[in-house]
Amino acid sequence: MASIKFELNKVISEEIKEIVSARDKAAFIHGSTDIDAAGDQVEKKVRELISRRLPVLYYTGHGHIVDKNLNYNGQHDLIIADNNGSPVLFTAENGTEYFPYESVYAVAEIKSTYDSSKKPIEAFINRTSKMYQNLHRIETSPTYLSQTISFSSEYFENGEKRPYKSNVFKFMIFVDGGNFKPEQLESIYQGVDNKLLPNLIVILNRGIIMNAQVSDENNKILPHPMMKLFPEFNDTIGKPEQFVWTFWEATGENSANNLALLYFALNEHLNKCLLLRPNFIEYFANIGLTGFKNVKIISGR
Repeated sequence: MASIKFELNKVISEEIKEIVSARDKAAFIHGSTDIDAAGDQVEKKVRELISRRLPVLYYTGHGHIVDKNLNYNGQHDLIIADNNGSPVLFTAENGTEYFPYESVYAVAEIKSTYDSSKKPIEAFINRTSKMYQNLHRIETSPTYLSQTISFSSEYFENGEKRPYKSNVFKFMIFVDGGNFKPEQLESIYQGVDNKLLPNLIVILNRGIIMNAQVSDENNKILPHPMMKLFPEFNDTIGKPEQFVWTFWEATGENSANNLALLYFALNEHLNKCLLLRPNFIEYFANIGLTGFKNVKIISGR
C-alpha cells in the first residue's frame, strides 16, 4: 500500500488565497483608492496566519518597541515577542501595542503591492536602522543555555560561533510584486551592512529575496543553494564571500514555496534565538520617582 503524502503546498496555497481575498475585499469595501485601508486588512490576515504557525511561547502583535530607557522607534506592522513573561507594556485604544525591546524576536513590514516609487525597502531599512541606533538591550551571550542558565566557556564548549544569540529577524511581505524588478536591489543593497538589511523579503506571487550560497569553492553553481538566515553573522561564521543577495523566483502553482519558506525560516530563527527577560524594575525606575511626595520609614528591619 502506497503511503499518503500530506500536501502542505496546497494548504499554504489556500492561505495565500486568504491573504489575497482580504486585500481584494478591503479594496472593494473601502474603494480601490484607499490603499491604507486595504493594507490594514492584509496586515491582520498575515498576523493571524503567522500566529497560527507559532507555538504558544510566542506572541504576535503590532506596534512600537520600547527599551528600558523608554526610548521607542517607529511602528511595525508585525512584531513577534516572547510570550513567557510580559510581551506587551501597554496597548492603546486603537490596538497599537508597545513591546519591551528585550522580548522582541522579529519585526516585519507588510504591503499589499510593491511600488518602487514609495521606496518600501529603503523605508524599512531606515526604520530598523533607527531601532538599532536608538534602542538598547543586553545581547544574549553564547554562554547562555537558557534564559536563566549560563556556563563558563573555560570549562565547556557548545560549538556556538555567533557573537550573540539574540538577533532580531527582520522580514517584509508583499502580496503582489507590482513593478518590482530584481535589478532594483543593486542600488538598494549597495554598501548597506547585512545587519540592517531584511533577512527575507517575500513577494507572494513572485519569489523570495534572500542571502544564499550559490557556488562552491570552485565557483560551480550549486544544485541546491544554501540559504543564509542570519547574514549579519557572515563575517564570523564560514566564508562570507560565498554568500550573496539573490532573488529566487516562484510563480503560479509554485508560489506556495514563497510563504512556506518564510514559515520555516521563522521557526528556525525562533529555535536558535535566545532572549533574556526584561527587568521591568528598570523600566519603572526610568519613569521617575518625583511623583512621590514623602517617604516614611515603617520599620528598620
